[in-house]
Amino acid sequence: MRAEAVVLGLGIPGGEPGGGYMQALSDSLAEFGLELMAVSFVAPDEKEAEDAVRLALSRSLLVVLAGGQGQERIEEFSRKTLARALGKRLVLHPDLEGKALLPKGARLLADPKETPSEHRRSTGHRRHTGFWLEHEGRYLVRLSGPPGRDLALRDIIPPELARALSGGRGRKFSACRAIRCCGITERDARGLLGDVSVPGGDIKFSGSLEGLDITAKANADTREKAQKLLLELCAEIVRRIGDSFYGADGEEMHDTVARLLTEKRLTVATAESCTGGLVAKRLTDVAGSSVYMERGVVTYSNKSKEELLSVPADTLIKHGAVSEETARLMAEGIRKNAGTDLGLGITGIAGPGGETAEKPVGLVYIGLAATEGTAVRKFNFPGDRASVRFAASQMALDMIRRYLIS
Repeated sequence: MRAEAVVLGLGIPGGEPGGGYMQALSDSLAEFGLELMAVSFVAPDEKEAEDAVRLALSRSLLVVLAGGQGQERIEEFSRKTLARALGKRLVLHPDLEGKALLPKGARLLADPKETPSEHRRSTGHRRHTGFWLEHEGRYLVRLSGPPGRDLALRDIIPPELARALSGGRGRKFSACRAIRCCGITERDARGLLGDVSVPGGDIKFSGSLEGLDITAKANADTREKAQKLLLELCAEIVRRIGDSFYGADGEEMHDTVARLLTEKRLTVATAESCTGGLVAKRLTDVAGSSVYMERGVVTYSNKSKEELLSVPADTLIKHGAVSEETARLMAEGIRKNAGTDLGLGITGIAGPGGETAEKPVGLVYIGLAATEGTAVRKFNFPGDRASVRFAASQMALDMIRRYLIS
């Protein structure tokens, strides 16, 4: 399947135009059912630029040539490049000021801001934002607006070109969304979603320290149909995944927990050992966290657990700092001392040292104390020190989240 649209950045030092410009252009192309499939930056070299134009036209319905705007040398170079690549002569265009030449058959893209202005009345010429031309069923657009401009192709592309871009046979609109999950393996998720489908839909899986992302994608012949199919697909995925679903797209676990704590008007305090305050950091990364976050302490030594959390010395001697019993008392101690609705206690071995035969690196106990009682979970996280610490913080936040939605 050929690409829908390709952008060539001509003579653009430093990789401009920037991501914002490209995002605006991509969004604008989507209005015509076109997907921006590739962006290439081409030096102002005659052969390289001509080859790039020919290759892009062979692979796509639309080629957009951007960059070098306002530079007379680049503007002239782009026109000559297009003429040679398409095998067309340069001819004087009647609507251009001066003696500017364009490839034969080129038509101007009107400036949407132009009115019957002093400029046109005084010069007899139109302002324009570039030009376009058709070549063997493919289309090429040269944009002359500055890179920082808010691009809206619907405002500058004439009806004839709009119909050609929007009405191509076999054109597909795509819509996608990432369903974010925690506490479920890819194998289990595949088992739950094995027969889930919609026409033109697709599901992909991607695991990380944050959990499992399930990317749902839907294709249709209109944007509205694609969005509708995507909503149906995502709704069924979420229904089957159940409590493991915590957010969509770029939403992170601490964002979800912060929102739930705020909605339910509950407070939390944390006591951390192996995570070194990472859970508290993530909870307070969210603006307005003072509403739900009362305090967080790092009780690394046994002495600090005794003094700040009232963990008995005999518990630490009998069961050890890394144990279910210690995690439980840490959670209950911080909740009592802080006077919060929830208390979180984390203790474990992040490594690379400190392991024993019974307690390997990656062993972590997490306790969550609430009015109804205290729950403790045992985990064995793989990876290096940073991986163990982050995974522990993620599962600690997930324990809070699951309590809040129960």
